[in-house]
Amino acid sequence: MIFFIYRGVIRSFFAPGIAKKFIYITLIKMNTTTKKYLAFASYDFSNSGYVIMFQSFLFPVVLTSVLASTSFDANKTWAWLVMASSIISVVGAPFLGKLADKIGKWKVFSLMVALAGLLAALTINSLSAWILIIGFLIFNTAFEFSQSLYDSFLRNVEQDEKATTSLSTFAWGVGYLGGAIFSIIYLFMQKNDISNSLMLTIFAFLFLVLSIPAIISFKKIEREKKIDIELDENLKDILHPKNPVPWVHLFIYWVIADCVAAAVYFLPLYLQQELKIEIKTVGMLLLGAQVLAFPATIFMGKVANKIGRIRTIKISLLIWGLSLFLLLLFAKGIKDIIPIMIMVSFVIGTTQSILRAHFATRVSVDKSGEGLGFYAVAQKSASIISPALIILVTTITNSIKPAFVVLLLLVTIGFLLAPQLNKKQLVQ
Repeated sequence: MIFFIYRGVIRSFFAPGIAKKFIYITLIKMNTTTKKYLAFASYDFSNSGYVIMFQSFLFPVVLTSVLASTSFDANKTWAWLVMASSIISVVGAPFLGKLADKIGKWKVFSLMVALAGLLAALTINSLSAWILIIGFLIFNTAFEFSQSLYDSFLRNVEQDEKATTSLSTFAWGVGYLGGAIFSIIYLFMQKNDISNSLMLTIFAFLFLVLSIPAIISFKKIEREKKIDIELDENLKDILHPKNPVPWVHLFIYWVIADCVAAAVYFLPLYLQQELKIEIKTVGMLLLGAQVLAFPATIFMGKVANKIGRIRTIKISLLIWGLSLFLLLLFAKGIKDIIPIMIMVSFVIGTTQSILRAHFATRVSVDKSGEGLGFYAVAQKSASIISPALIILVTTITNSIKPAFVVLLLLVTIGFLLAPQLNKKQLVQ
């Protein structure tokens, strides 16, 4: 594609005026169709790197090293911090979403992004255990809130069902690319002996800068569509958000999200403990899967628009089930793991991004903050309950392998329940 455009531009200097006009229209059209997608995806790109550095990897290392010299139990403190932040964001998302619908979502979203980035940058430069603990609780909760508000803008950017699916899968795929690039930047800085605190400060500001296109785009969208941002309802009404879908459906969304959350959290642990694969090799496998997930998720979005979203979700769950089955019974080493990881890369983002798009199109635009706040309840509570479930089974059996059998059962339940989401339901 790039080659043909480039060749056309060169020839247009010597061809008749019609060739110039064709090239001009082609480039303008390309810019129009991609600009809003790239602006929206900029936050998915930045938040994926933030998750890796502040939730999964680097910040936990810094915090636990500081806590090691105190009376705190480092591992338990970290576990409780993550759980407390997740619970606050789960409970608060519908309320904050409804408030944002009234006063302007882009304003509240911008505030949460700024709080997550700036407070993280300030907190990490403290050597006080209490400042690190309280700081993380605040900035991570703000970050979680920004994610649920971000999801709600799907309804503002696109209203058509297929367009919403394309946007959601594109942005999610770009997010994996962001996570991979943040990881590469980390490796480069580590090689140059940059301190962990300075690296985290850089990543915090990088998160802020890369989120700016989304903030500008969201502000423009709300102003262009003249969305009412007057707080014309009393506090009592705001404190009573309404679920836009049947509670049974919300439960199904949760079950499917729970499958993916558990698999993502514990797949690396399984590779290390059961298959005795070195952590460095596991990291390379996961990085490779993320890079491949970038085009794979976008491709699966196109598949969903051809055959239907629920059918694609079912196919994704089948692939998850097959991957887990092969992992449990046949995987013995790296050669066995690589094809499984390739399979996983096609569904790790697909399942969640299409599920997000499906929920979004069931919510009215003027109540999207409130509606997607309830989706956050399903999605983020899965991040709490699924690890707890896996840990419980692992504790009882003294092995992680039976936990993956339970996970396979959960995937099966999700597959059987998914068709129920096809039932028509009016939006709010």
